Amino acid sequence: RAHLIHDIRPYVCTYQDCKLGGELYDTRQDWLQHENSQHRQVFRCPDHTDQTFESAQDYHSHIQDGHMKTKNDIPQRLIVSASESTFHLPDRCCPICDITLETQSAMQSHVARHLERIALFAVPSCVD
Repeated sequence: RAHLIHDIRPYVCTYQDCKLGGELYDTRQDWLQHENSQHRQVFRCPDHTDQTFESAQDYHSHIQDGHMKTKNDIPQRLIVSASESTFHLPDRCCPICDITLETQSAMQSHVARHLERIALFAVPSCVD
């Protein structure tokens, strides 16, 4: 089954309006890396743990506003890069069946199983 799933490459980005929407991913990990880095990226301020910023530019502005005092010898791009993270909770319901799950890990496994089943459905069950 694992070999077959690798061959049919069932993993595709499930976010609407993705610039790489037609891209097929070789592994579940590659697919998760894409969705996390391209669609679930946030920036977390260490001084304001309740705040997240959805773009590097917004977080950079937050730093510029003086909310986070930095030493002049640390480039702000390094601070922004070090503050990069992903959402810990699901940011949406399942794009296939609309179920809502409590953890991002459960949501990712759930969506992956949908993608695998859809791809496997297209494979003939008996080849003569």
